[in-house]
Amino acid sequence: MLLALLIGCGTAGATYAYSKQRQATNGAAAGAAALTGVSSAAVAYAALVFWPLVLLGGVGYLWMRGSGPKALGPGRG
Repeated sequence: MLLALLIGCGTAGATYAYSKQRQATNGAAAGAAALTGVSSAAVAYAALVFWPLVLLGGVGYLWMRGSGPKALGPGRG
């Protein structure tokens, strides 16, 4: 949870600085920073919570990829 918060704060700060560099108003820069900060924190939190499932899914995919029926070659016309 703390890592997701740090990622969100870092993203919000970078977005605010970029918006001010592009000469946006204070309100627009703060709104953009808040939106990107919250959304990036949510994505980081979801990734941190579900990483075991993603890891198991990736390993399962790689393991099952080699098995199963193969496609037939081109037919004679």
